[in-house]
Amino acid sequence: MIPVTEFQKRSLIGPPILKKHQFTLNFAHKVREIVAKYGIKYNPEFLIGDDATGELVFQAGADLLAEIGLYHTETRRVVQFSRQDISEIAKDAWEGPRQVIFGKGKDKVVVRARDPGDPRQPITFVSAGTPVSREELYIPYLLSFARESVCDGIYGHPLFIVHGIENKAGTIGEAAAAIAEMTYNKEIARMVGKPDMFLGLPGTNSITPTAIITCCSVAGLEPHQTQIPIHIMPEQQINWTRLQLAYYAEQKGFVPFTNAIGIVGAVCRGPEEATVACMANLIAQLGYGHGNIGGILIVDHTATRSSRETLWAAAVAHRATALHLGIPMGQTNVQSKAGACTEMALYEKAAEVLMLLGSGAGWYLAGGCRNGRGADTSSGLEARFIGEVAHAVATLKPKEANALLDKVLKVYENQLENAPEGKTFPQCYDVKTITPIPEYVSVYNRAKETLAKLGMNFK
Repeated sequence: MIPVTEFQKRSLIGPPILKKHQFTLNFAHKVREIVAKYGIKYNPEFLIGDDATGELVFQAGADLLAEIGLYHTETRRVVQFSRQDISEIAKDAWEGPRQVIFGKGKDKVVVRARDPGDPRQPITFVSAGTPVSREELYIPYLLSFARESVCDGIYGHPLFIVHGIENKAGTIGEAAAAIAEMTYNKEIARMVGKPDMFLGLPGTNSITPTAIITCCSVAGLEPHQTQIPIHIMPEQQINWTRLQLAYYAEQKGFVPFTNAIGIVGAVCRGPEEATVACMANLIAQLGYGHGNIGGILIVDHTATRSSRETLWAAAVAHRATALHLGIPMGQTNVQSKAGACTEMALYEKAAEVLMLLGSGAGWYLAGGCRNGRGADTSSGLEARFIGEVAHAVATLKPKEANALLDKVLKVYENQLENAPEGKTFPQCYDVKTITPIPEYVSVYNRAKETLAKLGMNFK
């Protein structure tokens, strides 16, 4: 295991690149070169990643990290990784516990790596996936998710203003919002009879160590209740906050929140480059964060994750991790481009669940519509739907999952350019009783009927 402190040294002595733009150009050229070298090709007909492609993606991601490293935006130096470092990181993951326990007592869940076709259900964490417009709506909004039977743990949603204080990074407001979110999460856990369940991140929108550490201290958070965010953003850029938080998590025994992101249509032109970049991102985070659970998130430049390209890129990244890391992997926010109370949103989420379980994912975060745009834009009924789909498709082998995924995609993919906005939570739920309106129940039932006709065997 490479100590976190070693990465401070590398941040100070690595090769200098004075302009971030130059590192980005270097990255863009190198990822194209490596993808061509390995002959990685996007296959729109077989979206569930096969082992051969997964092997290529892992090796390509390792090459990319070894040749590009991470760019430290504050020291303006490259944090370098050798091939030996990468082998050690993979070995540590492979020989590690390969599971994480969240919650305690009757609310304990064990997050494990799964193989495709494994009848065990993945762990379902729930979240609105979008901010809440006003503080008084926080509890009913998240409660609509938490009261669903599929809920194994909750992630809060960002508050814009708390007690009249703006939630702004680096200010008192950031810490105040984080503390308020976690206080509400604890109350919601008690309300649904799961007081010791997992409560998500210490402030969904918190990014600075001061806010996160303050929240953990004031809210009295224990390792079974939360994770510490140490993830880097694309493409391969880091600053002191990520290393400080990784060090804090290690010292306090918190599980680091490791979430690798790849973007199709930005610096990475296509899904092949995005999946390789995502793999390099993941290995780097495991290197300094020392986690044994991770997430893969592939989106396009519009934040869509339910297209053929993004689904393929995520699936082959999952196969790569299964072959070389063995830790439980999942996805943050099974999220749709369409809005709540639309059939399209449910079909998009069904497609993402098919990809995840067909690829062997061990967990996912259920929630989110409109690609995260706006406030109050999702509801707990989507989490229920995701859970029913997961139960229906868990035992499918990759070829079976791929065949069904192709059918589901054909139902909605021609609408991705003009996805319906749908409704907000107060429009599709009775906020007082926290129940969906009849219109939404009808939409839900029609979507299930359509998927059943396509071959999805709901239990």
